[in-house]
Amino acid sequence: MPESLEELAARVERNPVVVLRLSVSEWNVLRESRRGVGEFTTALPHADFARLKAPTLCLLLAGVDEKNYAYLGLIGARSAITTLQSRVKIKRAVPIKPADPSALIELLTTPGHRRMLTERLSRKGGLTVLSPRLSSELVNRLAQVEENAGPMSALAAAFSMPRQFRSNAALQDDAIRTAMKAFGLGPDDRAETLVLSPDRETGLARIPIMEDGAIEHDARWVSGFDLIESDRTGRAYPSGVGP
Repeated sequence: MPESLEELAARVERNPVVVLRLSVSEWNVLRESRRGVGEFTTALPHADFARLKAPTLCLLLAGVDEKNYAYLGLIGARSAITTLQSRVKIKRAVPIKPADPSALIELLTTPGHRRMLTERLSRKGGLTVLSPRLSSELVNRLAQVEENAGPMSALAAAFSMPRQFRSNAALQDDAIRTAMKAFGLGPDDRAETLVLSPDRETGLARIPIMEDGAIEHDARWVSGFDLIESDRTGRAYPSGVGP
């Protein structure tokens, strides 16, 4: 097993895995949302977070039309939004195998762990926190499934992102991400346009830009052509020629 996955198994002994069962309606809404199941927020009763130690892994399970789905993602710290509920964000969620709860249970090597996971998965609704040893065993067994190795390595890497910044460029990147977050934007959100100084380096140059918008902009400045009209298709005609 790669060292990163061994570290991930050790981490969940300190911050145990959380299981979140999704209803059919919740699953369908998430599948149609902007970021899908990969990144979303949810609100749950305060009591559900009593044993949560964030950030940690979250196992998402759903059963829809006799088909099972399983995702593994990162769950962050909670924040109270009402007297009764807290908000939490799940991000970087990736599909894993097996997706069937009974198959997940069979992955485990000891009867005790299988019995414990059976009991946890039988609970309906809300968050369920696994024990430290069960969390480690589950991560170890999932990591041995070939299809899971890559996605789980990416999750492990997310935990080791540097907290110290040793260059101005890194500080700029962190400041930009913080500003985007303050306005409700994620790190993968794209800019419609970028206006950059040609003689100065800036972290804004690394912001992804919407390709369609860039093409439309460039089409306005084609040598030997004058833009005499603009519409949804971004048409441009040579000088002296019109529709």
